[in-house]
Amino acid sequence: MAQILIPPCNAQMKVNPTKKSRVVAEGRVISGDEILKQLKEKEENARKLEEAKEERRKLKEFRKEQKERDIEERQHKKQKKTEEKERRERQKKDEQIRRAVCGRLANRKFTCGVCGERGRMNDELNGVMWYGCDESMCEKWYHEECLSMKERECLRESMEEKSDWYCGKCKPWLYQEE
Repeated sequence: MAQILIPPCNAQMKVNPTKKSRVVAEGRVISGDEILKQLKEKEENARKLEEAKEERRKLKEFRKEQKERDIEERQHKKQKKTEEKERRERQKKDEQIRRAVCGRLANRKFTCGVCGERGRMNDELNGVMWYGCDESMCEKWYHEECLSMKERECLRESMEEKSDWYCGKCKPWLYQEE
């Protein structure tokens, strides 16, 4: 008989675990006030645990969203700060250009070597053309109208050939007639 009725091994028992019920040593009345009170307390505790769990989950989501908003806000502030810095740099450069074009330095830059009239960098925008001598020691500027015919011819040739042009005061022998 021992060969026929072999008890099952523990491995087979674990494959299909069954829920063990609690062993009650004594009998109780299930519909009694005390048991109902205990059941209600159990349900209340389970409900409170679920509510606490839900509250923690919502708090976690809120913190995550707050963190994302803070990161986005920091990036926005950083971008705004960078744009403001670039805008200030552009304004600074524009102001430097404006000072160069309209300031006292621009007045000193162009003084006609013949008539003595002072000009500005933006005069060329208004149609007044200035031409500078390429001699390093001269640094004089002239209106085209103030130049002699021979100087104008040499000026046009030097502009076409993209070569240096020298005024009649620096190198008068260039403009003497033979």
